[in-house]
Amino acid sequence: MSPLRKWMVAAVLAMLAALPGRSAAQVRLLLRFEHNTYLQFESTEAYVSIYNDTDRALCIGDGSSNLFSELSFLVEQRRDDWLPKRSVGPLVDGLILEPGEQRDVVVDLTRGYDLTAMGRYLVRAILRDKGRVVAVSPQVSLDVVRGLELESVQRAVPGAFDQIRTYSVRYWRRNRFEYAFLSVDEEATASNYGVFQLGKIVRTEKPVVTVERDGKVTVRHLCAPDCYIRTVFMSEEEGVRFVDQQYEAPDGTPYPNGPVRRHLPIPVPTPIPVR
Repeated sequence: MSPLRKWMVAAVLAMLAALPGRSAAQVRLLLRFEHNTYLQFESTEAYVSIYNDTDRALCIGDGSSNLFSELSFLVEQRRDDWLPKRSVGPLVDGLILEPGEQRDVVVDLTRGYDLTAMGRYLVRAILRDKGRVVAVSPQVSLDVVRGLELESVQRAVPGAFDQIRTYSVRYWRRNRFEYAFLSVDEEATASNYGVFQLGKIVRTEKPVVTVERDGKVTVRHLCAPDCYIRTVFMSEEEGVRFVDQQYEAPDGTPYPNGPVRRHLPIPVPTPIPVR
């Protein structure tokens, strides 16, 4: 970290130490994450609760004028080593809290900070008003891991035969259950095209991954003793997009007396450079 960056972080920490106690604070922040552990390149959403106990409206935006406060984060990767914020604009914009109002917002932390290195991160949400830190959340930790690979397949991208992508099915334990994930890497551009959670997995059978010539990617894995999940994606030059997911019986027919199909709200992720 550059000397200037260290000085800026030290200044922020000094301002944090000067903040009033929780009972006297007029703006309060709480931070949480859905999971304690995320796979490398997986989208990491931060849930921030903001309580405005002042006598004026609180406007959160890009902090470019005296009218707007700015919500950001302090992300510590190693001791005294804080990550710089990407130049992506405000993480929360156009949010107005009236006096006495509480609002909950969801922020894609990976959009604003590079969390691709594996290891532990210590995170705090910070609210600045006119450049001054007015609120900080308690510190929360999260871990970034690679996941344990079960199967992988390589195939060229349709229409771009020099672009070879690796489709890797991995698993990790969350909330007492093991979950399967699909991670897509590309050698030519050294980028990751997304990590998608596929659902719970029972590891008595190996997942089956097929990639067809037109870019159709199908992953079928066991999620219960008599139930499989079949997930379909399309792999195209611009990215990988979710198509459909279906629960199946062992013979491939729709699973009886249970969820038949779900359409996951999985966006096409922006390719992330692989370190």
